[in-house]
Amino acid sequence: MRNYFKRLNLPSFTDKESILNALNKPGKKLSGQGLEDAKAILSNDSTLRMYQKSFIQYEAMRAAMDCIESSPGLDTNHWQARLGNFDLRPQDNY
Repeated sequence: MRNYFKRLNLPSFTDKESILNALNKPGKKLSGQGLEDAKAILSNDSTLRMYQKSFIQYEAMRAAMDCIESSPGLDTNHWQARLGNFDLRPQDNY
């Protein structure tokens, strides 16, 4: 999942005006197709809400995997297998 909030140096739940200002600010870390994708997702109220909710779920899955991988406990729900299809490491190449 692309972390547009990190690229725009914004918290994951920020107001739309701040998002639009960050998208239009010169010197941002997004350009080209990445910028166009971010604008399409973050400037629309409906897709912004879905993105924010998905972002929370993604962060929760990543935190759960970090706990499972670092804990000597038993993975009784088989989370490692269930989340195996997700790339749960932060991506900095977007």
